[in-house]
This record gives sequence, C-alpha cells and structure tokens, in this order.
Amino acid sequence: MVVGPSTALIKKGNGRIEVGGARSGFVGSTYGGDLHVKAIPHDNWYLTSVAGSVRLELPSTPKFELDASTETGRFQIDLDGIAKPDSDVHQLRQDFNGGGKRIQVHTDSGTIMIR
Repeated sequence: MVVGPSTALIKKGNGRIEVGGARSGFVGSTYGGDLHVKAIPHDNWYLTSVAGSVRLELPSTPKFELDASTETGRFQIDLDGIAKPDSDVHQLRQDFNGGGKRIQVHTDSGTIMIR
C-alpha cells in the first residue's frame, strides 16, 4: 500500500493493481487488468495497461508533467488544471501547476481517468 523511498516496480498479467501512497518512482504494468494509483508524484511514474483502464487520483497541489496516450481508448479528466480533451483525442501532453515530475500513462484500449 505504501511505497517507501525506493522505486517500486509492479507487474501483473490479468489482475488489478491498486497503489496508494507511492513516495518515489513507480512503474506499474498490467496486461488485462486495471491500474489504480492514488498518491502524490514525488518522482517519475510509468503506467501501462494493454486492455485495462488506468485511474489516477491526484491532489490539486503537486507539480507534474502528464504524457498520456491510448490507441483506441478514451480520456476521462476530472481534475482542475487539466484540459478535458475531445472524444477523438488519443494523446494528451500537459504541464500541471508549472510542470515537474513526469507521469507517463499508456493503455491500448482502456480508459485513462484522472481525478
């Protein structure tokens, strides 16, 4: 549940990954399951899912650079400061609160949710 000062690497085939309190770098990857991260980005994050959704729950105060993409999925954005893209957009790059640590998110066919 809480990732200490070292980088966490979590991979799963078809299951769901839930992460809360990541305090450093984070790499999360799943093939057919969802990936849910609720934390403050203190270092770079790399999140991928082939057929699952990726959900980020972030407070409104941290500074980060978002680089999110999906092949055939969609975006669901509900965080002030991040523009809500049109339904046909499949890539989103934006600095939040002036930029900072990088959050890279990709899913082939799932939804990317940011709250």
